Order: sequence, then C-alpha cells, then structure tokens
Amino acid sequence: MADAAVVIRCADAGPRVWNTLRSVERQIARSEVALVADPSTAAPTTAWLRAVAGARGHRFVQTESGRPAAVKNAGIRATTAALVACVDAGCELHPTFLSEIGSRFDDEATAAAAAWVQWVGPGPRVAVDELPPVTLAACLADSGAVSDPTVIRRRDWQAAGGFDESLDVLEALDLWLRFLSGGRAIAMVPRVLASYIVEHGALYLRAWDPDQRAGDMSRVLHTHRTIFETHVASVLAQREARLLSMADRYRPLLAGRDASLHEVGQVRARVHEMSGNASGTQTPLSLGADARSTPVDRNWGFSRGTPVDRYYINAFLESCAADVRGVVLDVQEPENARRIGGERISRLDVIDVDARNARATVVADLRCAPNVPSDSYDCILLTQMLHFVDDMPAVIAECARILRPGGVLLVTMPCASRVANDYGPAQDYWRVTVPAARRLLAEQFGPRVRVESWGNAASTAAFLYGLAVHELAQATLDAHDPHYPLLVSVRAQKEL
Repeated sequence: MADAAVVIRCADAGPRVWNTLRSVERQIARSEVALVADPSTAAPTTAWLRAVAGARGHRFVQTESGRPAAVKNAGIRATTAALVACVDAGCELHPTFLSEIGSRFDDEATAAAAAWVQWVGPGPRVAVDELPPVTLAACLADSGAVSDPTVIRRRDWQAAGGFDESLDVLEALDLWLRFLSGGRAIAMVPRVLASYIVEHGALYLRAWDPDQRAGDMSRVLHTHRTIFETHVASVLAQREARLLSMADRYRPLLAGRDASLHEVGQVRARVHEMSGNASGTQTPLSLGADARSTPVDRNWGFSRGTPVDRYYINAFLESCAADVRGVVLDVQEPENARRIGGERISRLDVIDVDARNARATVVADLRCAPNVPSDSYDCILLTQMLHFVDDMPAVIAECARILRPGGVLLVTMPCASRVANDYGPAQDYWRVTVPAARRLLAEQFGPRVRVESWGNAASTAAFLYGLAVHELAQATLDAHDPHYPLLVSVRAQKEL
C-alpha cells in the first residue's frame, strides 16, 4: 500500500491520547502522525502533546476552531501521504488497520475506506458495528452508515474541497455523499480493525448531540437535496429494512430492561426492610461455613471506615518516611506525600494526564512524559496506581528517568482486590505477586529493589468483603502470610 498519515483529534480527551497514539505507532504500514489540539485542549495538555510529538518525531498542530471538520482538515494539510486516516483520541487501531484498509485503495475508484468497529462497555458488554457495504442509498437513509475511523485518499479529499467546516457534526457523512455522488467508491472492510471504550465524555458521543445533529442534518439534506430527491425510493426501502432489523434487536432488549427493573424493585424492597430493622450499629460478618457470596460494601469498605488495604499502604509509606523528602512527585493527589513527608518536602508536584484535575501541577501521561525533565525528583510515590496502566514497564522506565541519582520510587500494587471501574471499563488490568513486582522493577533499578508482601488470608478476605480496619483484631492485621498477600510494596532506588 501507499504510505499513510494518521491525524489524531485530541480535543479535551488528553487521558485517551496515548493509547490511540501507541496503537497508531504499532501499525505495520509506515505512517506519519499529526497530533491536533484545538481550543478545548487545556494549555498543560497542549504542552505535553507538543513535547510528545517532538520526542517521537510526529507533527503537532494547533487549530483555532474546535469543529471536527476543521481539526481533520488542518491535520490532513499538515501531512503529505497519499492516504490519510482521521482518528479521535480514545479510538484504538488494530495493528493491521492501515495495511488492511490501505489495500482497498489498489482500486483507483476508491476514495475512502473503513472497517467494522468494536465497542467495549459499559461493564462486560462488547458489541460490534457490522456495517454493510457502503452505497449512496445507505448513506442517504442512515447517517450511522458512516464509520469512523476512515482512511481517505488525499487527492479525492482535495477535489471535494475537504471537510465542510460549517458543520458541527456529520462532516464525514457530507464528505462521503460528495464522494459517492461524484462516482467515487467507498470500501468497507468486514472485520473489526478499531475499538472504542464506551465512557462518559468520549468524543464520539458528541456527534450524537440531538440538537447539533438535527441542525446539521438539515444542512446536509439541503446541500444534497438533488441526490435525495433522485434516490427517494431507495432511501425509503433502506430505512424500512433498517427499522425491521432494529425491531428484532429491540424486543429482547426491552425484555431485559423489564427484568432488570423488576430486580431493582426487589432490591429496593429488601433495602427498605433492612433499614427498618437497623439498630444503628454495624453487624459483624461471619466468615464461617455460611459465608455470604456478596460483599457487605462494594466500595472497598469506605462506608464502614478505613479500608483494610489502606492500613498496609500507610504502614509501608511510614516505614519509608525518610525517603519522602526534597522534590517529590505524587499521582493525582498530594495527600499521601504531604502526610508522610511533611516538612522534609521542599516541593511537591502532582502528576495527572487529565488537565481537569485542579490539584495537578504536571499534566502528562507517565507512560510517555517528555515534558518532564530527567533527574527531576528525589522521590516518586505510585500507590495503588500501576494496575490501572496497561503498560507498567513504560511507567517504571519513565520514573527511573525522571528520578535523580539516589532517588527513591515507592510503589504499592494489589495482589487481591475487587475489580475497579473507576476509570472506565477495561481500565483495571493487573494483580501482582512478589516475584512479578521484583522482576518489573529490577529491569530499571537492578538489585536496588526491596519487595514485601502485606496481609494474610483473613485480612485479604475481609478486604474483599468490604470490611474496615477497626473490624479486625490488631494481631490479624499485623500477621503477614506470603501465601495469601493482600498487596505488595516496592522500594526501588536509582543508582548514584
């Protein structure tokens, strides 16, 4: 296939950019990349994106308009390849995305090509948009027939005048209609080559804003009125076929909804019954033969007091209190570092990839943080954070780089825990044993790694049930059984 370029629309989705960029960099086909920021991109995120682009040999583009059409046009203009893929932050491409879709451009009649998309979440749900072959009638009948991400032939994009920047949404539908009405073809690869995580605030959701969509659909209809009028019979037939297929999906969904509502009603009745019998004190939990299969608190025990894992995290940090000194970096919030380091800290930074975190003083993704200078920190705290990162070695490597010689990295990771969906579906990746933690850190820190396990069968079970620290005997809390650890801790020191 011809060389390809990829335009990544970053917008205000900074926390999702790195996953998208990494999926682009893994493509079999060679590609040039443009990271495009717009007015919705926070200044700290923009600085990080600029640094990432510079460090990895990509282009950085800043646009004055936040409309997707303007972002795509600016990114395409900043690249030179014959084929260009436009991707939103949050979309992850299959490693063969460019090569498989690019092969469809061997046919000179092809102006654009797309593939099926997989949607992960909410919860364990996984769905695939199995879109049919692209026809003019299908696009006229259903704006959802347009699939993102799409690969476009540059000369066809130029001939069509680019994306229509007067549109807030539906810019891809408008361009596809111009391609198809001009006799060009759009290929659909019947295979999953891209995926999105379904989450609140995702960029793709904004394209379904009902007010913007209705207004822009009217403009698209007006622009392509002649085409609609010419193909009205085909459009009506397509819409009827789509509605019939949706009815087959709707009936079982409706039955599932009714069953869920019935279950919710039963739970509410049980909660009302239990609250009426409550004495105002917590009922001790028996872990005997009649142990319940559900936890008493699904929020790690916060509703009952201090979660059990916090006892061990605090004990570990206090044992390393002397290391928390000088210039210190914590993740997302400063409380742990401030409490343990106190006056020994001369400067405390908080790092987060999400610029909306008002406590963050450094905005970067710790898997790739070129905007953070090397040898910057005396101590870095990573408490119960690494298991949310798909690429733990990349984070450890960056921490080793930005630590000063002799600096210390303090890490805790769960051996056992409920699955956390706090950062969206498919964001809780790992549980770590002592040997795994030692191997993970030793690759960067060599023998200067101390790994410990914390907890035992009783405290681990209590944590999984959602009990609190005060509900366990001190002797139980302080017993550590390496066969049944709740979490592991690591103290790693950078070589002087």
